[in-house]
Amino acid sequence: MIIPCIYESQVHSKKTDAMIARTFFNTLRNQIGEENMVYDHIDKMAHKLNPTLITRDDDSGKGIAIIDEKTSIVQNIMDVSHILDSIVTPINIDRIYVKKDFAQQATNIIKELQSMK
Repeated sequence: MIIPCIYESQVHSKKTDAMIARTFFNTLRNQIGEENMVYDHIDKMAHKLNPTLITRDDDSGKGIAIIDEKTSIVQNIMDVSHILDSIVTPINIDRIYVKKDFAQQATNIIKELQSMK
């Protein structure tokens, strides 16, 4: 059986996003029944890039320095590379799947909850 995903948080979501997803799930569970849905949470630690690629708040001096061609300012590559920054950021994703028969109702409930912000 294929169950559509009706809600998905961002990849690098914060704890408050997980709380929001959990609130959505609890509301849906009360209204359409837990047997009609699945809650999925992915929590993965960040990649460790040692020794030369480090988080931007590390002050060990082991980072890769780059020079901006326009300004000649020296910076840590982690401060300017969005790709490398995302690699060292933990992955947290929350998803809610609902049986097809209840998907539209569940989507409407989530839209209503989101409009209450």
